[in-house]
Amino acid sequence: MRWENWNLVLAPKEKGGIGIGSLASLNSALLQKWRWRFVNEPCSIWVQIISSLYGPDAVFSSTIKGNSVWQRMVKDFRKLHESGIVPFNSIHRQIGCGG
Repeated sequence: MRWENWNLVLAPKEKGGIGIGSLASLNSALLQKWRWRFVNEPCSIWVQIISSLYGPDAVFSSTIKGNSVWQRMVKDFRKLHESGIVPFNSIHRQIGCGG
């Protein structure tokens, strides 16, 4: 196994890195994509399952407690909201399950 300096790996190509960028930022962006899909794909089976487990506002709820994967994602959504990075009103609901 080879050990690499993460600061070098994450650095831009111009500075000798491989240009991956911030893994934290990438993770935040992917979490927001899941949030967007939850709101805009209400008829998909995974959204229906999450809604049946945690309620129809499962992506916005401040009452979700615990340590499941979804609960940790909601906590991360809230952290981004509370830090002012991504406001909750940046994603709007679409009414109905039309195709």
